[in-house]
Amino acid sequence: MLTLWYDRPAAGPDEHDAWQRPALPIGNGRLGAMVFGGVRDERLVLNESTLWTGGPGSRHAGPGSYQPLADLSLTVETPGAVCGYRRELDPRTAVASVRYTAGGVVFVREHFASHPAQVVVVRLTAGRPGGVTLVVRLTGTAPCHTGGVRVAGAGLLTLRGALEDNGLRFECQVRVLNEGGDRADAEGAVTVTAADAVTLVVGAGTDYAAAHPAYRGHDPHEPVTARMDAAGARGYAALRAEHVADHRRLFDRVRLDLGQGAPLHAAGPAGREPALPGAHAAAFPDGPETARSGGPATAPAGGQGRAPAGGREPAPAGGPRTAPADQPAVAPLDRALAAYGGGGPGDRALEALLFSYGRYLLIASAREGSPAPAGLRGGLWRDGAGPPWTAAGHPALTMPMSHWPAEVTGLGECAEPLSRHLGALRPPGRAAAEASGGTGWLTHAVTDPFGFTGPAEGTGGTRAITGPFGLTGPGAGTSGTRTVTGPFGPTGPGAGTGPRFPEGGAWLAQHAYERFLFGGDAAYLRDHAYPLLREAAEFWLDRLAGDGGLLGPSSDGAASAQQIVWDLVANTVEAAEFLGLDPGYRLLRALGELDEGLRVGAAGQLQEWRDDREDPWAADPGVLHLFALHPGRRIRPCTPLGEAARVTLERRGDGGPCWSRAWKISLWARLLDGDRAHRLLAGQIADAARPGPRDDPPFQAAGVLGTTAGIAEMLVQSHAGVVDVLPAPPSAWPHGSFDGLRARGGHTVGATWVNGEVAEVRLTAGHDGEVRVRNVAFLGGCGASVPCAVEADTAVVPARAGHTYRLTPVR
Repeated sequence: MLTLWYDRPAAGPDEHDAWQRPALPIGNGRLGAMVFGGVRDERLVLNESTLWTGGPGSRHAGPGSYQPLADLSLTVETPGAVCGYRRELDPRTAVASVRYTAGGVVFVREHFASHPAQVVVVRLTAGRPGGVTLVVRLTGTAPCHTGGVRVAGAGLLTLRGALEDNGLRFECQVRVLNEGGDRADAEGAVTVTAADAVTLVVGAGTDYAAAHPAYRGHDPHEPVTARMDAAGARGYAALRAEHVADHRRLFDRVRLDLGQGAPLHAAGPAGREPALPGAHAAAFPDGPETARSGGPATAPAGGQGRAPAGGREPAPAGGPRTAPADQPAVAPLDRALAAYGGGGPGDRALEALLFSYGRYLLIASAREGSPAPAGLRGGLWRDGAGPPWTAAGHPALTMPMSHWPAEVTGLGECAEPLSRHLGALRPPGRAAAEASGGTGWLTHAVTDPFGFTGPAEGTGGTRAITGPFGLTGPGAGTSGTRTVTGPFGPTGPGAGTGPRFPEGGAWLAQHAYERFLFGGDAAYLRDHAYPLLREAAEFWLDRLAGDGGLLGPSSDGAASAQQIVWDLVANTVEAAEFLGLDPGYRLLRALGELDEGLRVGAAGQLQEWRDDREDPWAADPGVLHLFALHPGRRIRPCTPLGEAARVTLERRGDGGPCWSRAWKISLWARLLDGDRAHRLLAGQIADAARPGPRDDPPFQAAGVLGTTAGIAEMLVQSHAGVVDVLPAPPSAWPHGSFDGLRARGGHTVGATWVNGEVAEVRLTAGHDGEVRVRNVAFLGGCGASVPCAVEADTAVVPARAGHTYRLTPVR
């Protein structure tokens, strides 16, 4: 199984650098924590997704900002020098662990964030009775005007307060449960001496409620206490087993084999591991997961390490695994990255690890019932006040990108919070549309889980500021000073130079229709998706300028605006037709007259504007005007527009921040150029080797999730009405297999390929009727368990819902 691990605690040039590079994230969709892995002094950064300034009661004009919650500090007695250190995160079990040996005793810590129990759990054990002695402290990091940390007795630390800005109440509880030994409760700390084991249970909440316009609910004390009492009564073993089963129910749906093997290096003398300090960081696969269809995983030729069989998971405790002196050891991240690019199994291991890590992050950041969707710039894993972009979600890319892997990689439940978020945006979005002189609903360039729909506000159009409390007015324009209004009346000046982007809601609405296409739930389409699409389209029907189908006036002929709105209107018409509804004259006329934003410039590029004003040689990582290629579906490869998109991508280059490069992976995959998509993927991984702190680290959440979606796009595409299997396989993956990826129509897909050619396709049908499966290997015919017609490179399968079919090409 692929794991991320390190042989030292997280550290950086300063205390706020470590969290964004090697600290290990755990989360359950509401609560998040970062595991630094300190030996004697450990610090876990705690976050709760609804802790925001701004909104009702705010003393400041304009929207607010996300606030980290608290630090949980552990001072652990450590008898002597430390060796054999290992800190790891297993994406398959969602358990982060720390193991080391001191004074001849093996110490183990495990950490997980349980979605069923809605708590974070930390467990400390030692290899001898009475070996655990520590002091537990809780420190608030959110700026609050009341409350503080108190010890309530029985090993309970409580942090209770209200934000200075708006009075939002919050509470965090830490219960210390010792097995054996003595416990002493003192001012601000709980001390445990000579215990056999200690379990910490952490719960938190706020009085926020996603109810427009008040956005306030009940005091958090009772619900947090109830969750803590229930979790504490169950015991560690039951909590862990429930957590692992719940996580694996989602994570194990997809299996990917790229022919990966562990990156190796020669072991040290006698296989010894270095003592701290001075150990080097590492994050690498613990062994290949090469699960192929129809049997347990096996190690590839030349690989090293074990392969999981029968769904085995690592034991919850134990010492670090070391290689014998005469065998190579698995390489740490710095050496693996330094060797990356050689094309061997170690390269593919890092690529498969990044895919798995993206799915892990999505499960950790958004689950059924989570109060916030994914895509908040890592809001669950923030350290310190004032996070970049205030941890906001951006309908103009990062929020949709964070959900691109949801449906295709079998994590549809993780998109449920975004569906609810879209419904919650409609009331404040209507006010925003009215303030803009229209009907329907909209949101601009920045949103969050709690109803902000106005234009982004900031400096230079680069720093978007948002908050959770439904600010909906026109906000900052492109110049001058505007009054920002919301459901609570005027809230003060909204001066700024941030961009207006009223297409944000139209882009987000695409998610609602895609969710239907993958799931096929007609009731969902009728009751949720179609009303949302129709109302979003209504706003744009009023914005047609009457000048050749251009939107106006704010879009200024931007190709991206035209493409996004065309996609919205087309989806709305399709949804109406599926439901047997009359889409209406205005919608049909708009679809026929609307400028699609698709023009080829003098340099052969896809124009960014209606006028060919672009400098084709300008260095610019932006590709917003390629929306119609991906995530839209208007541009197809091997067409004049597809060629223009290719020219644009060539001229824009492979640079830019990680989220931009992640998008380009999918764009190149849509153009069926797997090698160029793989070049972007390789750049994402190689960039992780660059030293030094960055505001936009290579594994920034949206970038990881977008990259995961890009890998899936190389393996399966279904936007063109067929299930296209291996549409863009790179030459770097000559052999491999996958199972569990999803296609529109509700189909589940797997495939095995050898020497770059498909050997078998596995299809579990999502509905009755013909399913069209495309791959060039079917040009010679198709063998299947049912009569299978072939049209050019497409096999036509007469399928029944829930039945699995194996298709093999006729050579």
